[in-house]
Amino acid sequence: MCGLCGIIIFDNKLVKGSELFPMMAKRNSMASSIESRVPFFDYRLVEKTLATANTEKIKKGVTKTILREAMEGTLSEKIRNRMDKVGFETPQDEWFRTPKMQSFIWEMINSESFANRPFFNIEQVKSLYNNHLTREINISKEIWKWVNLELWYRENIDSKF
Repeated sequence: MCGLCGIIIFDNKLVKGSELFPMMAKRNSMASSIESRVPFFDYRLVEKTLATANTEKIKKGVTKTILREAMEGTLSEKIRNRMDKVGFETPQDEWFRTPKMQSFIWEMINSESFANRPFFNIEQVKSLYNNHLTREINISKEIWKWVNLELWYRENIDSKF
């Protein structure tokens, strides 16, 4: 089985789970006042997609090739070929500025384990985080990476030795 097909199967069978997914998606999105749709959650479409060659699914880095081609003449070209769509983003930039998270992140940044990692220039990390806190920049994605990498190392590397 191809790698892309394996990812699609994992995503559809294990992550999304079952025939209950559309109901769960609706309940969870409504609880957060977010409009959500699961328009292509039909087993026939999933089977057809899995049987389709990867080269037909993604062409020259463009995703949803089959859907885009199917919508030719139905959707405007501007919408059909749109490449800038982004999903719902969490306000993690604000979360990382809360007193509780600041305490956690400063403790992590100042820890001996973080300082000993070969990945970071500690003074630069401190400066960047300060700039994030003063809203000069938004580096929430980088902070997320720092936190997750450090926690992963503590759990999977440091604890083994």
